[in-house]
Amino acid sequence: MQPEQRRSRFLSSLLRRAAPRCWLLLVEEAWPNWEERLRRVPQVCRGWLRGRVDQAVRLVLLLAAVWLLCLVVLFFGQALWAIYLSTPVGSRLAGISPDTVAAVSLLLDHDLVGAAWAMSFLSFCTLLALGAAAQLLACRRLFYEGRGLMWRLLWLALGCQLASVPMAEHFRLAGSIAVALTTIPVACLLGPVLDFCGRTLPELNIFQLARDLAAIRERLRIRHPGRD
Repeated sequence: MQPEQRRSRFLSSLLRRAAPRCWLLLVEEAWPNWEERLRRVPQVCRGWLRGRVDQAVRLVLLLAAVWLLCLVVLFFGQALWAIYLSTPVGSRLAGISPDTVAAVSLLLDHDLVGAAWAMSFLSFCTLLALGAAAQLLACRRLFYEGRGLMWRLLWLALGCQLASVPMAEHFRLAGSIAVALTTIPVACLLGPVLDFCGRTLPELNIFQLARDLAAIRERLRIRHPGRD
């Protein structure tokens, strides 16, 4: 007998001895082949962990690609902004809204490498928090998976709006400018991050769990009358 089989047999026998009888009845009713599943736990855990590590590596590579893309956009934006300010329309904008011009100029005069990394990393962290909350609350399955373009655009708008909050605080920008800056990294990262959260975290559907437990308990009451 292999070591994994010995460990699974020992664990199943320990559970049968230590767990209350009502718990065992509940487990056997919900998962009739729970001992077979218990023997497959190490193999399943290794496969799950390998898949999550591979997906995390791909996310890191995607984040690096998004950082380079933001760097290119900021580089060209710096040149185009200088050309725009030299035109009559740009001069008029500087007179009408000097705060906006000063904020954009300060951003583009900033270290572009650091600015591009801040744009990418802040958007990535915000989307991770959004994806985790959406997965735990089952919103990703209900309002994202299998939905059309309009729903995807709503998720994109939500991600940009949330990511613009730390972006505006970091660069001291107006909200509209911060939202515009987050559009590219959020559009590139939203789908992969939500998929990673969906494959990594469970759904905490309390109402469905309560209904399932009530149904299992009712079946147990019918099969074993006189037992609570």
